[in-house]
Amino acid sequence: MLGRIVRNVMSNWIGYVVFIVIGFFLSPYLVHTLGNVRYGIWTMIVVITGYYGLLDLGIYQAVLQYVTRYRAQGKFNELNEIVSTATAILVVGSMLAIVASAIAAWLIPYWIPIEGLPVWKAQLAFFAIGVSVSVGLPLAIYNAVIVACESFHVLSAISIVTRLISAGALVWALASGMGLLGIAMVTLGTSLLGHIARALAANILLKELRVRPWHVKRAACKMLFSYGVWMWVARVGGMLLINIDLLIVGKIYGFTAATYYGIALSLIMYAEMAVQGFSFVLAPVAIAGDATSDDWRVQSVLLRASRVGLMLSGTFFVGFLFLGKEFIAQWMGPSYVSGEEFVSCAAILGVLSIGRVLLAGLIGPRQVLVAKRRVRVMALISTIQGGACAVAAYLCAKYLGVMAVTVAMAVIVLVGHGVVTIYACRLTKVSLLRFARETLLPPAVALTAMAAACVGICALVQIPGWAGIFSRIGLCALAAVIIGAALCLTREERQTVVQGVKSRFAARRR
Repeated sequence: MLGRIVRNVMSNWIGYVVFIVIGFFLSPYLVHTLGNVRYGIWTMIVVITGYYGLLDLGIYQAVLQYVTRYRAQGKFNELNEIVSTATAILVVGSMLAIVASAIAAWLIPYWIPIEGLPVWKAQLAFFAIGVSVSVGLPLAIYNAVIVACESFHVLSAISIVTRLISAGALVWALASGMGLLGIAMVTLGTSLLGHIARALAANILLKELRVRPWHVKRAACKMLFSYGVWMWVARVGGMLLINIDLLIVGKIYGFTAATYYGIALSLIMYAEMAVQGFSFVLAPVAIAGDATSDDWRVQSVLLRASRVGLMLSGTFFVGFLFLGKEFIAQWMGPSYVSGEEFVSCAAILGVLSIGRVLLAGLIGPRQVLVAKRRVRVMALISTIQGGACAVAAYLCAKYLGVMAVTVAMAVIVLVGHGVVTIYACRLTKVSLLRFARETLLPPAVALTAMAAACVGICALVQIPGWAGIFSRIGLCALAAVIIGAALCLTREERQTVVQGVKSRFAARRR
């Protein structure tokens, strides 16, 4: 099991590295080509249309849950009923979402002040992105099938190819003077391309998969909604937690503020992708463990996965604290960290990363709740957490300032993770003392050592420019790997990771 996890994580991280490299060059190009105002408008459009994903009503997570279970149990007839019924439901949802996109695009100038751009271009860009998300609703089912088959290398390959095509097309569109509208059209086209590729891959990987109208069943519909609606409620809270602060900051302080806040969030998103590249692999592992009554596997996800996840997220957290300011200054320009035009992106990054990056590594408890199908509890916690974020972000932005927003977000995330962890420990009959000793203590010690190593490296390596930044990042990452492997991994885990990396590269050479 551990070897398969390592293989899947490595596959995810290869895609993650490609995404980071492309984003490293593409993000400043987009900001400087579009300008702060238009890039702020684009950021707001992407965030708003991102909420369209809620129209899946939690069906995606329900498909992942039941396809994983039925595949592990060899029940392929029930599997096909689940997938076919889910597809039928989301095709209807997709049609409604396209209509909603048209209405929302028409109303956009009434609730978002459009500056420096013809209103019709903003409306068409909004509609294009809305269609992209809407059409992706039923096609995303195949993504869940691939995850249930634990074929993350396939997802990674498709993501890499579509991301490369998207990056090239975006540069061409901006160089041709297409601006915001061109970006929207490219995003729509490449998104559809990726979804179609994943649909084909799912049918190849799961040869028993048959999506047919006669497989649509009322019983499967009931199962999907009984599980999915609570996952949907949990997702609503989660999306408020992730994006509501950017929307409120942009609404109260303007599009330039949204750009500054968005730059910090883009770096946080990259770190979250690395953590998710590890956590996504664990979802089918935990579900299959619960389906086959393998308690050891579920406990392992809670304890070992959280320990490794915290080690990984802690590496990014320390890097953001010690290297974030000079990286942003070199990447986007000194004005973005000077604090003269708006709050420094580095300050926003440092505080936000406490909740969004460091605590993101605590991945085991939530995966346990998913595996045990305790979705009502997850929904309750996420709803309270998301609502608290929305209220706190608005009040802090209006009366206390942007940095108060970041502090409030970090505190709310901390409390939410604490509650989920306590409940997961009760479900798996793991004492809080054991969880603290085996999961929290090793990363805490490693994090302290990582911070000391970063201080020393930054003091010793004084090379200017990108050469110096990448030298310091590389040395800090190397120190983090050595410290993390020594303090946060057992001997067996270290040997498995090394063997997994060796076999991965050997396979590529063949």
